[in-house]
Amino acid sequence: MIQQIIIIIIVLILFSAGCKKKKGGDDLSFALLFSQAFAQTEHVNENSPLSTLPSAYPDSEDPFEGTRGDNSVDLAGRISVRDSQRRTIFPVGDQDWIKFTAIADTVYEISADRLCVTCDSLIYLFDTDGTTFLTDNDDYISNDSRILFKPSVGGDYYINLRHREYPKGVLSYTLSVREFIDLDSDGFSDRYDCNDTDNSVYPFSAEIADDGIDQDCDGTDIPALAWIDDAEADNTRASSKAILMDEGHSLELHNRKKENRQNLRTLHAAGEEDFIKAEVPSHGLYYMHFRLNKGYPNIELYKSEEVSPIAAGWQPFWLENSTSEALTFYIRYSTRNGTITAAYIPYAADFGKDEDGDGYYSQDWTGWADCNDTDNSVFERAVETASDGKDSNCNGLDDI
Repeated sequence: MIQQIIIIIIVLILFSAGCKKKKGGDDLSFALLFSQAFAQTEHVNENSPLSTLPSAYPDSEDPFEGTRGDNSVDLAGRISVRDSQRRTIFPVGDQDWIKFTAIADTVYEISADRLCVTCDSLIYLFDTDGTTFLTDNDDYISNDSRILFKPSVGGDYYINLRHREYPKGVLSYTLSVREFIDLDSDGFSDRYDCNDTDNSVYPFSAEIADDGIDQDCDGTDIPALAWIDDAEADNTRASSKAILMDEGHSLELHNRKKENRQNLRTLHAAGEEDFIKAEVPSHGLYYMHFRLNKGYPNIELYKSEEVSPIAAGWQPFWLENSTSEALTFYIRYSTRNGTITAAYIPYAADFGKDEDGDGYYSQDWTGWADCNDTDNSVFERAVETASDGKDSNCNGLDDI
């Protein structure tokens, strides 16, 4: 509450300053001043555009750690109801404890979502004593976590957020707490539901092509298959187009609308084919897969200008560049018999780099990741050498 009052005061001051600037001919608007002030707080209002931002792969602690950290119930931070906080689990071995004040007989929705591409969250809820376990959740829409909770007694309740493979793994996520409201009774709140007045619309609902309605909340309505997509013409390597890289987990459909809209493709006529271009940086690894796949696809992966594909099939493809220079890959997408039209959405995710040549990548899934890409003896499946002062297997400890 105090922080909200402070923000309001700042906004009023900036409003006055903004008006004065405007009169003086400076085009620095109040909206810009407000956005700059609001951006300084890590608390993100549910209705703010900032609350839709994805989470990058973490490389630092979040500001909520402060000087004491928040790794135990005694050090728990606080989140207000109807508030969101962008947080990280970093470095390995980290966990977050957060408390919120609940009112008796009110249903709350607690979410850890908008994850980085290869992240996986696990959320626990504890009673007002901070030790009595109430419930937990691992996967909700995708690798995100979500709990519905109706307390019989009001007070401060405790959230413990960690990586699914704790103490291994790092994670970036958005934590939110709000009253659960589901206007159309389809089981999804408007945090996930893109139309909370229509109970046929929710994430992963059955999509009806070309009806003008986005049933599955991915940001697109599957077009008529004769529709010519925006990437055309792209039926040769020379005319191939790149796609927008995933900015978060692809199965969080409601948070991937930008990528879905830009990457949507069709094979709009018999015999048509598409080429997609991906430039992988040195020592990098991209993961590529496809959704929808209407029309029995034939997908081939080519490296640079090579004539023969290095992989073929449905999905997924690993685009691995072990060289010291950027390398271009091409994906050829067609239907198996060449006579069927199709619609599909390609996805590409960055799994980081393997600079030290140990075969493990810096942003890979936990279990295969490299927490020190400058030392080829350090990766998650390495054998730990006791008391050598080095965390060889990336669990946050130098095992004794």
